[in-house]
Amino acid sequence: MSDHEMEVDDLPKDKGKQKEAPEENFKDDTLPWVEKYRPVTLSDVVSHQDITSTIERFIEKNRLPHLLFYGPPGTGKTSTIVAVARRIYGNDYKKQILELNASDDRGIEVVREQIKQFAETRTLFNKGFKLIILDEADMMTQAAQAALRRVIEQYTRNVRFCIICNYVNKITPAIQSRCTRFRFSPLPIPEVEKRVNMVIESEKVNITPEGKQALLKLSKGDMRRALNVLQASHAAYDRIDESEIYTCTGNPHPSDIEHLVNSMMSDDFGTSYQLVMKMKTERGLALQDLLSGAYEYFETLEFPPAARVHLLDKLATIEHWLSTGGTEKIQLSALMGAVKTAVEITTYFSPPSRLQLEPHAMNIDNIRAAVTGSGGFYNLKALIKGIRACKTLADERALIQKESAAIRTSFKEEDSFARHNNIAKLLYIHMLGYPAHFGQIECLKLVASPRFSDKRLGYLGIMLLLDENQEVLMLVTNSLKNDMNHSNMYAVGLALCTFANIAGEEMSRDLCNEVEKLLGSSNTYIRKKAALCALRIVRRVPELLDHFIDGAKGLLTDRNHGVLLSGVTLVSEMCYSPEHDVSGITDPFLQIKILRLLRQIGKNDPRASEAMNDILAQVATNTDSTKNVGNSILYETVLTVLEIEADSGLRVMAINILGKFLSNRDNNIRYVALNTLNKVVTMDTNAVQRHRNIILDCLRDGDISIRRRALELSYALINESNVRVLTRELLAFLEVADNEFKLGMTTQISLAAERFAPNKRWHIDTVLRVLKLAGNYVREEVLSSFIRLVCHTPELQAYTTSKLYTALKEDISQESLTLATVWLLGEFGEALIQGGLVDEETPKPIQDSDIVEIQESILQSPYANALIRQFVLTSLAKLSSRPAVSEPQRQRIFNILNGFATSTELEIQQRAVEFASLFSHADIRGGVLEVMPPPEIKATVIGTVSERRSVGSTRTDKDSLLDLMGDETTPAAAAPPAQSNTDLLADLFGGGGAAPAPAAPAPQKNSIQDILGLFDSTPAATATPPPAPMPTTNGGGLGGLFDSTPSPAPAAPAPKPVTPTSAPAQAPVQNRPTFLAYDKNGLKVTLAPQVLPSKPGMVQIQARFEATSGPVQGVTFQVAVPRTQQLQMLPMSSADVNPGNVETQVLKILAPPGSQVKLRIRIAFTGSAGAIQDQVDFAGFPASMTNGVL
Repeated sequence: MSDHEMEVDDLPKDKGKQKEAPEENFKDDTLPWVEKYRPVTLSDVVSHQDITSTIERFIEKNRLPHLLFYGPPGTGKTSTIVAVARRIYGNDYKKQILELNASDDRGIEVVREQIKQFAETRTLFNKGFKLIILDEADMMTQAAQAALRRVIEQYTRNVRFCIICNYVNKITPAIQSRCTRFRFSPLPIPEVEKRVNMVIESEKVNITPEGKQALLKLSKGDMRRALNVLQASHAAYDRIDESEIYTCTGNPHPSDIEHLVNSMMSDDFGTSYQLVMKMKTERGLALQDLLSGAYEYFETLEFPPAARVHLLDKLATIEHWLSTGGTEKIQLSALMGAVKTAVEITTYFSPPSRLQLEPHAMNIDNIRAAVTGSGGFYNLKALIKGIRACKTLADERALIQKESAAIRTSFKEEDSFARHNNIAKLLYIHMLGYPAHFGQIECLKLVASPRFSDKRLGYLGIMLLLDENQEVLMLVTNSLKNDMNHSNMYAVGLALCTFANIAGEEMSRDLCNEVEKLLGSSNTYIRKKAALCALRIVRRVPELLDHFIDGAKGLLTDRNHGVLLSGVTLVSEMCYSPEHDVSGITDPFLQIKILRLLRQIGKNDPRASEAMNDILAQVATNTDSTKNVGNSILYETVLTVLEIEADSGLRVMAINILGKFLSNRDNNIRYVALNTLNKVVTMDTNAVQRHRNIILDCLRDGDISIRRRALELSYALINESNVRVLTRELLAFLEVADNEFKLGMTTQISLAAERFAPNKRWHIDTVLRVLKLAGNYVREEVLSSFIRLVCHTPELQAYTTSKLYTALKEDISQESLTLATVWLLGEFGEALIQGGLVDEETPKPIQDSDIVEIQESILQSPYANALIRQFVLTSLAKLSSRPAVSEPQRQRIFNILNGFATSTELEIQQRAVEFASLFSHADIRGGVLEVMPPPEIKATVIGTVSERRSVGSTRTDKDSLLDLMGDETTPAAAAPPAQSNTDLLADLFGGGGAAPAPAAPAPQKNSIQDILGLFDSTPAATATPPPAPMPTTNGGGLGGLFDSTPSPAPAAPAPKPVTPTSAPAQAPVQNRPTFLAYDKNGLKVTLAPQVLPSKPGMVQIQARFEATSGPVQGVTFQVAVPRTQQLQMLPMSSADVNPGNVETQVLKILAPPGSQVKLRIRIAFTGSAGAIQDQVDFAGFPASMTNGVL
């Protein structure tokens, strides 16, 4: 294909490339359906997605070349270019195009006059090009094509040509070389069917499935032909069937063709000739149509190669003479002669042992037998020998297929002897596992035979090939009834045996009286078999049990052992009462109630739990897990085992049952298993770890709820030993996960890497992979933690910066990836310039201009939001102070900063102005923009995200806080906080904040800071009051924030000010009950709750700290609440507790009304006994507290 692209002018601005012309054709019912349902947009074009996508890219890039569309008619060529015109010109597309059909105007005058005149003019009010569509171009003369080539060359700036033809070889090479060629192949039948279905539904066409299949077959991938035929048929007939389609199109019906060909092959010449002439006259068919239909029918038959070659050669010759005007009668005779000759050749090439055809036996069945070479084996013994002689399975399958075809053919002869022989062979084929259903009716014919041998084989075939759900079984009922009354007891026995094996509900009702009568037979052989038939009836239709009560009593007094055995079996079935049985499980409802009772009895009772351990083990072992009822009992058993004080072995067995549930096909069972494992993973992590692989498989489940639970469980399974494997699986899932999962996944993967990373290199690679896969779904805390890690790892700073730089060049759409890369380039870009890109083998050099260029491209990209632009400006400013950056690049950075000095965003404008001003202060610029000291390392925050489960299940008791409400922030204290050494803004501009007073004690973190803090500029709240409080109580903290000098220390200690966000040292509380939460190691902690009846669910608790045996210093008080509750902690009044003083801290809890407030408290301090760290659970508050009542 020649792809010749040409530069084009800009498309019309006022039209817009995205505007589509409205489709008015859908409102006009007078149009042909081809025009009415012609595609409007490129996306509507059926099939040819590769062509439409290529043209779409041409349009998007404004580089549309001259086009050459070629291919069979009705494949979408014209529809595609019309859709392109609509895409380019919008509503005015008809004014911008010239559409000609060369089959009407094919001379050189058209090119010189119409086309040239249209091409010479340009659009008046906009820049752009016009479009000339030249359809049926292969009908143009050579002179016209030569003139067209010159016009194409001369007026390329004004117009684009789309040349459409059926045969590309009729287009001159000169024109082909100047166009981009696209071949339109016939449309796939499924694509045609979709469009036809849409038209049928829109036009309310009454068409049968057979009619639609005939329409699709005749269309041969031509959409135009399919819609035209459908519209014509709809106009002519109210209901369209297969025959109406063929009648409307004038094509011969396939059944007519089959009839004609069979006559040509089997009848004499005169008969066949008269039949063909009669059908031509009645149907109004041409010999050309019959010839095409006969060819398609011959393709379905198998001929020897010599016969096929002869037949195809003659068909081609006849078609040639018909196309040149030959006489139809003579060519019809030639066609019949060719078919007769092919039959003779087939007979000649067939093996004599397989085919002995006499002239009178020359019929279609014998011919097909000769063609396939299928004569069949003589009897069952010969077939068995033939199958055993096969050396491979393929040989056996081929032999079975050939023999099955021979048996099918033989069934048509209605030969009773052959039928018996064939059924015997067919049953053997069925026993080998091959299909034999086509022999069911023949078995019924054998049953109706008077010969005992035929009955025996027929009943055997019925028992093997049929079951009680087959509709064919209704035909057997009459034969069974007749044979049950047969004079031969063995014939009766055959009927009874068959009934006992295949009888369904309907047959049991029909033959119940016959079986009841035979129970009283004097023949013990018949009574024995009748008892088994009665057993079948009782099982299938229990309400018919009364018919056999008297007969069963008589069977129990019989002296024949066989009759007694059958009678006892029948009576046992009649006495069985399955009132409480559900799918073979005895009263599952009672079992579940008992298990729930055991759960209540054994809870917190080791003695009772030990007594029921064996019972629970037996239930878990003996219950059938293949049925849903059994699974419900097993699930209740698991819940009971996990709730009581069971031994470790029983717990492991319960967890294994849940793991087995994960392999069940039922989504509900898998869901409850994952949900339960999430709750018990902290009880026995090792037992749950055994099912890690199947839990990871659930991440690929189609059910989103199962994927969610599996994801939560995967987080809990991560520990030091499997962090590499599980993180790799989670990263693979992150790549294909839904967007709603990505925020939680990035946080949890980063936390797992931070907690269990085997080394820092692996930790950095993992977070880098997260940033590349889901950079738009990474929380700020994760990004901050990653930057802290890099700052504290000098040996990996160059490696990390190189990897991030390489990743950013590939994709700048991930926000967190962009932020991290820009930050590191500003800090460590000099190492990248000096050492180059760190690779596995050798470093690759990189220029300072490359780093500046990629940051400039970020600023110009559509992904650059305000935060990214702030980061980039700061990074460029810091990069400009590095010695490795050349002077031209510094000037380039200065120009970039100056460009943002007039930004409408205040923050960006301020940064740009201040950074640009630093260029005129070379003496301080280096100090202001030097590399920042590594920030303080803190734990990454877990906030409220879509996945709330904490990472890891191997944490120690002192780490196992429940859920610390990461999305709640602690209000800052009003008092001026101590200046942090990690104040990024202060470091950036070289000061402006005051140095801390030398006598100020080290700040103590409160619970929120300790767990949820980031390396932000200032802590969210300070735990220690400032050493020099301001004299005012309101606004003092904010005033001191911008002071240039520190406040002088007072001569005498002043009382602590009361701030809006910190509790006073001793706040009086009236009428509040007090609860003792902790009294150990010289420290006593009491809790005083306060509620408002008007606001149920809101609780404020004041924690009081008292020293009982000496001073206590450095008190850290941390609290966690259940997931359904939210907690906010205000700063502690003082971290040091002296005897006689009471320090306080306020807790605010929001809980659902009526729920129990439970606290898990972790406290650390230094007392007379040394450093103490302890953890306690407190649940002593009344349940009515969340209802506003104490």
